[in-house]
Amino acid sequence: MASIGRQSLRLGESPSFWGRPIGRHTLSRILPDRRNCQIPGNRSARQLRHGGYLGPELKFAGYDHLVIEGKAEKPVYLSIRDDHVEIRDASSLWGQDTYETPAVVRQELQDPAAKVVSIGPAGERLVVYASINSGTGNTAARTGLGAVMGSKNLKAIAVRGTRGIKIARPGEFLEGCRKLLDSIRQAKFYGDLHEAGLTRIHDREMRGLYELLGNATEECKTICEADF
Repeated sequence: MASIGRQSLRLGESPSFWGRPIGRHTLSRILPDRRNCQIPGNRSARQLRHGGYLGPELKFAGYDHLVIEGKAEKPVYLSIRDDHVEIRDASSLWGQDTYETPAVVRQELQDPAAKVVSIGPAGERLVVYASINSGTGNTAARTGLGAVMGSKNLKAIAVRGTRGIKIARPGEFLEGCRKLLDSIRQAKFYGDLHEAGLTRIHDREMRGLYELLGNATEECKTICEADF
């Protein structure tokens, strides 16, 4: 059912997850893992970026790319620990949300350090805008990827990599990281992005719409959930 290699683990065509040594290392949060798939109800392919640590963990396990193919007969989740790959029963997880699922998966695997992404009831029911969520709250919320996983009866993916990565010239690499970080800190929007993420920028761009929905004032730097 799976052809396993050191550089790639191929389970099919879509969606796909890219393993990158970025996210938990020095270049944290600059380029998280990417996901590609076809949108439910749309033949075109789409790509989006997703935070969390699944991409780096895939790389630490020895894989550059994970591609999912076909459909399981019953709910399952995929467990990858270096060269050890299992397709495990997820019947007891079906119906649970994306907070409960990672906790249960880590408990079953007896590995609290496993990185888990999962879908909730919306993905199981093939809601076309369903998301894939990480255990750290990051969400792949565009293009209906949760419905794609749900259509395959794939509840979650858990990855644990212990190999790490080798850097040819670590000293030069770290120095390059420091220079890059310094240049990022000098960017025009660094302060807003660092403190409030995209929320503050979107707040300024969409203040007119927010005024229709909530209580937007000049004194408020961002719109609070309580205002809606």
